[in-house]
Amino acid sequence: SDLPPIATQDRAPRCAGVLPLDEDEFRQKFAFSGDSLTRTRAAAQSCSRVVVLEGGDTVIAAPDGQAIINSNTPSNRAGASVVSRSIIHGLQAQGMPALSAAAAGMWLHGAAIAEFGPGFSAQDWPAVLPVL
Repeated sequence: SDLPPIATQDRAPRCAGVLPLDEDEFRQKFAFSGDSLTRTRAAAQSCSRVVVLEGGDTVIAAPDGQAIINSNTPSNRAGASVVSRSIIHGLQAQGMPALSAAAAGMWLHGAAIAEFGPGFSAQDWPAVLPVL
């Protein structure tokens, strides 16, 4: 078969060019110290991709050092990370560059939750997106 072994597929990034991580996932992959901005920039440079460190204030960093801090971050409720990652992937699939897709995806998800409440889910996107 032309497919890599399952273990390799499981470790593949979920969003091409963007590596979204919560704090626990970040600690498992990287050993950088310092504040969130410093750690996320170092991680982005070390893996040559945009890294999203999801948290109270989400830090989005590119390998060239550009960084964005998003303070309208979605809640850390179950499934929030999956929705954010899906939004980012969808924006990239339409040709948006990785840093822009990560920033827009995180902002859109946070705006949707702020507008429509914590019960917002992926199934709600078709109705919600035109309003945002």
